[in-house]
Formats: sequence, C-alpha cells, structure tokens
Amino acid sequence: MPPAGPGDGQLVLHEGKTIHQFSDRWETRPRYVVRAADLSGKSTTLINTRHYRAACREIARSTDERTAIAAMLPPGVVCGHTITVERRPATRPNAAALLLVGLMNSFPFDWFLRQRTAVHVSLYILAELPVPTLPAPAQRLVAHGALRMCCNHAGYAALWREQLGAAWREPSPERTWPVITPAAERWRVRAAMDAVIASAYGLGRSQYGRLLEGFSHRSYPPSRALCLAAFDALAGQGLEAFCRDSDPYHDQPLVLAPPSGSSGG
Repeated sequence: MPPAGPGDGQLVLHEGKTIHQFSDRWETRPRYVVRAADLSGKSTTLINTRHYRAACREIARSTDERTAIAAMLPPGVVCGHTITVERRPATRPNAAALLLVGLMNSFPFDWFLRQRTAVHVSLYILAELPVPTLPAPAQRLVAHGALRMCCNHAGYAALWREQLGAAWREPSPERTWPVITPAAERWRVRAAMDAVIASAYGLGRSQYGRLLEGFSHRSYPPSRALCLAAFDALAGQGLEAFCRDSDPYHDQPLVLAPPSGSSGG
C-alpha cells in the first residue's frame, strides 16, 4: 500500500525498520496507514502529526553497524512502539530538532550510546548521554547538514523553505529531491558534521581515530578516512573557516522561533 498523504484523512505509520539515519524512506517502506478519525480521542497525537519531528529507532544492538539511528519525520505520520519520537514539537524550533538528529547520527554520540545499551534505545538512556556544547558556526553546520541530508522528497519542501527560504546552493536543479543523492557527497557532508561534533566532545585525533575503529563502516568503507580528513581540516583551518567551507549556507542564521501552525503547509 503506498503511503498516504496527511491531507486525505490517513496518516502513514512508521515502524523502527522503516527509518534509517537521515531517512524516512529506507529499504523497508511503511506498510500501513491509520485513519485520523480513529485518533479523535488523542488530540495531542493528532496535533503533533502536523509538525516535523525528530525520531529515533528504539530497537538496536551494540553489534549492529550503527546503534543510534535518527531521522526527521515529515508531517502526516504516526509512529509505532519501535520508534521514539518527539512529544512536543510545537514548543521548540525545527532547527533544534535538526541539530539533534545530526548529533545523534554522529559516530561520537553513537559510541557513547553503545556503552549504555544492549537492545533498547530508550528515552531514559538517551537522557543520560553527554551532549556537547556546539559553538554557533558548528550549530549552523550541523543543522544545515541534517536538513540537506533529511530532505529526501517533496514532503520536506516546507521545512526547507522555513529554514533557508529561497536559498539553493546545490549542484542539482533547484528544489530537486533528494537534495543530495551520491553516497560520496552525502558522506562528505556527514564527515564535516562528525568532525565538529567530535571536536566539541573534546576528542583529540588519536582518540577520534580509535573511536572510529570501533565501527565496521561496512555500508560505506571510506567513511572513516573521510571523517579523519575532515577532523584534520578542522584542526588546520580553524572552526570559522572550516564551517564556511563545509556549509554552503553558513551565512544563513538558524530559525530559532517555534514552528507556527502546521509545519506541513
């Protein structure tokens, strides 16, 4: 059954296996829809479906390639019990959710999570993990990087407009979804994000290298080398110059106001 849109009275049901890092369209596609009328007694749930929301897969193992698996979900979806999803998306900026998704999908955050979890990635475990303080240029780089990675179809067009307006500095034609398709380019963006997060955690190069060695990188073997190269570039250039070179939208301020009305318009 093809996923329904939020405007036809049906909501797409996402399960843990239907999302991956920065993606709401994974190898297993959503199989079910839920009628909005069936949720009439759950007003908060219905209101939340109007917004973009950060979500992470709840079932994971420390032996998997990645343990932390987070994505930004578009409006018009509900989640099963195998996904942990935001409960108050109307009270925070979408930029904050994008920043969270970028952080959770980083290797350093994943490493910390692996020290605490065996099967379930619960809110209690996530709340106990250390979160670094990112300087403003790094916040913009991570939030903008997560936006570019997550905007995989037209359901994210409103989020792009909210965050970047008419700006489009991609090699692809304007408003082409996904924003970034080639794996090498996606990992170049991810490596830059990972480098500033690793630096914010206070990791040195040798520490970061050992941390990266704890992951298999089997889905994209060059990822370790890309992350280390980005870390070296950050150290050589300094944060401001690195973020300017790595983020084509570095001059675009983050939108820090909570989403107004429906985020899916």
